[in-house]
Amino acid sequence: MDSEFLKAVEDHEMSVVWNEGNFRHLTFARLGTSIYAFQLTTWPGYLAITGDMGSYVFCRAADMFKFFRGFGDTLPLGYFAEKCVAEDTACGIRRYSPTLARKVLADMLEDYKDLPGISEELQLEVMWTADEGEHYFREAVRNFNFGSKSTGDVIGLDLTESDLREFTPQFQWCCQAIVWGIGQYDRCKP
Repeated sequence: MDSEFLKAVEDHEMSVVWNEGNFRHLTFARLGTSIYAFQLTTWPGYLAITGDMGSYVFCRAADMFKFFRGFGDTLPLGYFAEKCVAEDTACGIRRYSPTLARKVLADMLEDYKDLPGISEELQLEVMWTADEGEHYFREAVRNFNFGSKSTGDVIGLDLTESDLREFTPQFQWCCQAIVWGIGQYDRCKP
């Protein structure tokens, strides 16, 4: 678990609102505040997390607590995202990342690092557009050509297959909260 997440929930107490087979409703909150508070609600085949950090619904197995158990400290966010059937409208699961966009492009440049001037030209013409948004960045990369058109020695870059999105902090936090909350439930066995 992420240390920031653990600090946010260190004083949380669990309340069992409903606990009957695969029908559960648990709340986790620090007394007197709703900051970082969340609820886990399950019914056969589904788990919903709602609260201060967002709302997501997952669908995979009859007992969703069983599904989320046993992942340890490294959560398979991509796998969890595949099982998410409803995502928070404000936060979502993934969003465009200018930092990741620049990294993807820099990694592509490794193939051309021996070409003099390409790195500088790319910095001037393209890299700065990462902060302008995904569409603008992809267009700048698509329109970037380096080399001599007269000799036909032109290098073009293609981001078509590149994912320039990262998991949102809210989605990551909620996935940690699910696993942590189930761990609290298992320790108490209400």
